[in-house]
Amino acid sequence: MNPPLEIAPKTPVFTWIGLFVALFGILLARWFVGLFFPPLSVTIAAGEEALTTRFALGESLIWLCVITLLLLMRFGERRTLRSIHLGTTPIGKSVLWGIIIALLCAVVGAVVGSLMHFQGGELVKALWKLPLWLVLVVVLTAGVAEELFYRGYAIDRLQQLGLSRYLSGVMPVPVCGFSRATHALPNGLIQPSPCATLGRGTPSPMCPLPSWSSPAHGFYGAAV
Repeated sequence: MNPPLEIAPKTPVFTWIGLFVALFGILLARWFVGLFFPPLSVTIAAGEEALTTRFALGESLIWLCVITLLLLMRFGERRTLRSIHLGTTPIGKSVLWGIIIALLCAVVGAVVGSLMHFQGGELVKALWKLPLWLVLVVVLTAGVAEELFYRGYAIDRLQQLGLSRYLSGVMPVPVCGFSRATHALPNGLIQPSPCATLGRGTPSPMCPLPSWSSPAHGFYGAAV
């Protein structure tokens, strides 16, 4: 008598929804902002109030995606942050590696910017006009949201779907690259820093990210 066939566990629908949020949440947030605001250069000319409103809306929508993903994990998948490897490393080790990664990213960004005679683009001009609290929010959002989405959640859940560690790390890269190509590059931001890793603990591809978000990327990435 033949043994019964083993049935692979079904992927929860919440995981598919989570992957959609992780991979496309930031893109959708920026698209939504674009429906109500003109290009950044026009918004800058409109004054500080319009600029602050634009950035505040964009960052709020991205944090809404972050909260949505965390709720899907907790109440939909019924899994904790440890499932995306947060909280699995001693805090001291995370802080140490965060400092190292942040410094390395800052050095690379400074060297590339110097070689290319980078004087700043539209986003740089915009940040100078924003209140300090909002600049800090922009920096924090870039590090936490992108690392949580593209590196933490996406890599782990893609592996859960059966992809190899390498493919799970590669697949979020084009999405991150497209996000930056349609947001950072048109506004003059071309300084490189890690975007997503080819599996945890392996070398990172490079894609254009603002150098001021490097510390946030570094500290969050070290924790993962």
